[in-house]
Amino acid sequence: MGGAAKGHQPEWSTVAFGGLAGQFFSPAARLLAAAPFVPGFFSRRARNPAVLQRLIDGTGSTLDAAGVELYGRLVSSPGHTAGALGMMANWDLQSLSDDLAQMVTPMSLLAGTHDLTIDPGQARRVLALLPQASGATLTLLPRLGHLAHEERPDLIAQVVLECLQAARQTTIQG
Repeated sequence: MGGAAKGHQPEWSTVAFGGLAGQFFSPAARLLAAAPFVPGFFSRRARNPAVLQRLIDGTGSTLDAAGVELYGRLVSSPGHTAGALGMMANWDLQSLSDDLAQMVTPMSLLAGTHDLTIDPGQARRVLALLPQASGATLTLLPRLGHLAHEERPDLIAQVVLECLQAARQTTIQG
């Protein structure tokens, strides 16, 4: 690890966010976001209960019936789908990866151990790239997937509040 001369990519930058998949994710999202029919097509497909369940299963999350119904409402909205694609289309993961070593903002990373969308190992890699002085932390959420906030909103709220309290204490002491 370490710095790199301008124009030369450090060896870890391509693996920090999923190797080659991380390199192609944003361009693929830009392509999909630019096609006006994609949000409607995706949203119509998500209205099929079997498709919706495969989508949820692909995240590693387990939602109860109410959670499935609410998630179904969300992903069957073309506006939501367009917004999500637009957000992902604007990610610049390479620049973020390159800038991690200089970040000093306190950061709390949360990762579900059953996340099938983003491997929890990615959070460990990001944590390793952050300077120790940032005070960054990683909380692994046992048996939760990518939709951890929907599986256990009570736990996520508790963890977020604890992170905020810890950051506040650090600020007061510093």
